[in-house]
Amino acid sequence: MLHLALRMAAHRITALLAVACAVLGGAALITATGVLAESGLRSQLPPGRLGGADVVVAADQEFHPRGDLP
Repeated sequence: MLHLALRMAAHRITALLAVACAVLGGAALITATGVLAESGLRSQLPPGRLGGADVVVAADQEFHPRGDLP
């Protein structure tokens, strides 16, 4: 059975590489999502950390285009 699998893999090397790339890409995507979720859950910054500040500087949070798109 192993011999048959190795013969098939030798003849279809591009498909084997495509599957390997897809699996590695999926694993990387899931790992990155997990890292971001974990860092967000374990963040120790309180929401009112700027409540005692004398001055808080913030920019406009909206974009106003000057004209129509071409």
